[in-house]
Amino acid sequence: MTPLKTFQETITLLAKKPFLFWDEETQNSILNKNKTNLSSILSQLEKKSLTETLVYKSAKKTFDFIETFEELEFLQSLDNLIDMYLQSFDNKVKAQALSIKTDLTR
Repeated sequence: MTPLKTFQETITLLAKKPFLFWDEETQNSILNKNKTNLSSILSQLEKKSLTETLVYKSAKKTFDFIETFEELEFLQSLDNLIDMYLQSFDNKVKAQALSIKTDLTR
């Protein structure tokens, strides 16, 4: 699953009800999927020595909020990361990011 699809799935779940109201299995799934995807993004950027970029810093901040899972901070940070995807030249990526952004602002 692509990072954007995982983010979309997370936003959809959290729009239905807050994180703490989900059962433990769903909570773990949300955390693990997002942690895996953000780790992948971070490692790709680290391999390319792009650790000083805004994308890296935003992904790192979002990743850090998964450790404690402060829902509001996580969503705000994820919103900032999605803004980076909106800058993509790939129309498919941009469309998917826009869809996530719309769900985030509901």
